[in-house]
Formats: sequence, C-alpha cells, structure tokens
Amino acid sequence: MTGHYRGSGLPGLGREILRRSCEPWQSSTFCLGFLLNVLFGGWAIWLELLLYANDQPKHDAESIHAALVTFFPAVTGVTFVQVVLEHRGETRLTISALLLLCIIIASSTVLTLGAMRVDTLRFAMLAGLFGFTMWFWVIANADARIFFENVDSAVGGNPNAKLSGDPSAGVH
Repeated sequence: MTGHYRGSGLPGLGREILRRSCEPWQSSTFCLGFLLNVLFGGWAIWLELLLYANDQPKHDAESIHAALVTFFPAVTGVTFVQVVLEHRGETRLTISALLLLCIIIASSTVLTLGAMRVDTLRFAMLAGLFGFTMWFWVIANADARIFFENVDSAVGGNPNAKLSGDPSAGVH
C-alpha cells in the first residue's frame, strides 16, 4: 500500500480512489475488519431487521428507517474526521471527503424529514447511502496499518539488537 497519489489533478485522485477501493480486499485482516464494522457497527440495524422479520410489536419499517438514518451519517462523520486527521497534506482526498460528508448530511436530512413519501424509494435510497458509507469507510481505511498482516509490532524484532541512543542521557 503506497498511500501516494499517482498523477495530478482529478485523474490522479480517481486513480487513488480506485486503488483505495480495490487493494485492501487482498488482506484477510482488512476483510475481517470490514465485516466486523458492518456486523457490530450496524448492530441496531440488524436488530431492527430481526425484530421486524419476526413481527414483533412496535417494530415496523419506521424503526428500520430510524436505525439506518442514525447509522450512516454517524459512520460518515467519523470517517471524515479520520481522513482529515490521518491524511494531512492530501488536500484532494480531504476535500473529496468533505464533499461526501455534505452529500450524506443533505441526504439524511431529506430522508429524515420525510420528503420522500414512497417507502420503497426511501429504503432503496437508504440502502444506497449505507453502501456509499461503507465504501467511504473502505477508502479511508485502505492504508490503515492496523488491518495489514506485515506490520512491525511494538515488541517484535531481534532481542539481541543494540538499542539506539544513550540510555544515560537525561540522568543527572
């Protein structure tokens, strides 16, 4: 994972987004992290779907709608903050993340206010935004060292190696 743009301008940004969309899936730990994000991060959605499927009282399509409208803007906001903090100096990526955040906020506002009266269309849009949010999470975490197997551990390495620096420095 290089983490560097290949080229400049919009074509370079497009190649970087494509790289970030495809490369991480080659790592089993990234795939597991994504699965855990979807399963546990979206736990309220899965719970509402289960209760709705089992015809539980007080669990209707609006409960699922509320869970979806709550989940994807929260994940998008957290992912945006992650992009800003982890990718300093990558202005194009940060601006793209801000644009995606604005789209998600506007979409969730429209869907929350009930401007879309057709339930099928509203749920299709929510499912699309959920997928969009997960894709945004993938792009933001494509180079996250925690998801890749060949990361140097804090305690690994040669135990017989000489330490750098002077251990007596600062001792008076």
